Amino acid sequence: MASVLSAAPRFASPVVVAALVDSLGSGAYLGLSIVMLTRYVGLPALTAAGFLSAAGVVAFLLLVPLGLLAERIGARTMLVTLHATRAGAYALMLLRPPAALVLVLLCAVTAGERSAIPMLQTLAAEQNESDRVKTMARVRVMQNTGMSIGAGLAALALTVRSTTGLVAVVLWNILSYLGAGALLLRGPRRTPAPPPASPATRTPRFVMLRDGRFAAATVLCAVLGLHAPVLTFAVPLWVTSRTSLPSGVLPALVLCNTVSVVLLQVRLSKGTDETRGAGRALSQSGLLLALTALLMACTLAVPGGWAVAILVAAILAQAGAEMRQQAGAWGLSYALSPIEHRARYLSFFSLGSVARNAVAPILLTAVIAAPGAWGWLALALGMAVTSLLAVLLTSHWTR
Repeated sequence: MASVLSAAPRFASPVVVAALVDSLGSGAYLGLSIVMLTRYVGLPALTAAGFLSAAGVVAFLLLVPLGLLAERIGARTMLVTLHATRAGAYALMLLRPPAALVLVLLCAVTAGERSAIPMLQTLAAEQNESDRVKTMARVRVMQNTGMSIGAGLAALALTVRSTTGLVAVVLWNILSYLGAGALLLRGPRRTPAPPPASPATRTPRFVMLRDGRFAAATVLCAVLGLHAPVLTFAVPLWVTSRTSLPSGVLPALVLCNTVSVVLLQVRLSKGTDETRGAGRALSQSGLLLALTALLMACTLAVPGGWAVAILVAAILAQAGAEMRQQAGAWGLSYALSPIEHRARYLSFFSLGSVARNAVAPILLTAVIAAPGAWGWLALALGMAVTSLLAVLLTSHWTR
């Protein structure tokens, strides 16, 4: 009880609470976005899907430029602006605008979602540089909690057959953005450093591309981040298409992952503030994801009851991989990025996860489609090799 009370003030910081408020709305809207666009706004399903894809490309291209802008105006101001922009875009969406304007609004929303991640990480370090990784761990705990509650609210909204439920979810999402922005305005502000007076001393805008260590860390963490699409894409596809297990186990597996993260993310983030510790965490993440793949392969060879038990063990291993990868990625991206250019570096770092999420469905479909369990075995081997690379690279970078 005493440990819970002592931890409460750290979870009450504006950055952490704002993440909870934001995720309450995002969690509610996430599962209804395509329904909102087709049923309420009136777009054909194919058009809506195309608009979402186009918005994803625009968001990818704007990540680093918005990071550069954040260095001029401050990460807090940028994040508040992104929240306000998304709130305004969703409000306009309720007016059922023309298709061309819907595309513009979706680009603004998606760019805001993608860029908010590195801005939040930058702001967490500004709030407490010595506690930056644990702050991000608390943020993730709150995000998982908020997304779960929001998803439950969305499920209730779907029980209303009229568009009233959809409108209520969008309004809730708008309020969550405004609330998160208001919370972020609390606390001390950091005045952005002015740009160098002389062009000769000005840092190149895309200096990250010349930083081989940071580019390699971006790719490394993106590969190890496959734990996310394994849970949300590969496991459901495998269970429903390659096994005789009931699909009803899938919500329970997601719940198992969520509870694990909420309970253990902060604890499993310890020791990752520096490069070597972050490298160990990433290596362990790769081994746990390899174990996940091996356990998934085993579900093909055992009967129903045992297969469910193995599936639960696989999800627990996946949750461990997720928590260690997140902690290692936070620690490594912080350790390798210069403080004065952190916003642009972390924005570049986020490109890795966006690219991974684009490639993962194709890669994991190949894993599922492979004969027998050979796809999972190949994935396990790839994760084991990546785990070894994490140790070798980070050890080299600390010499």
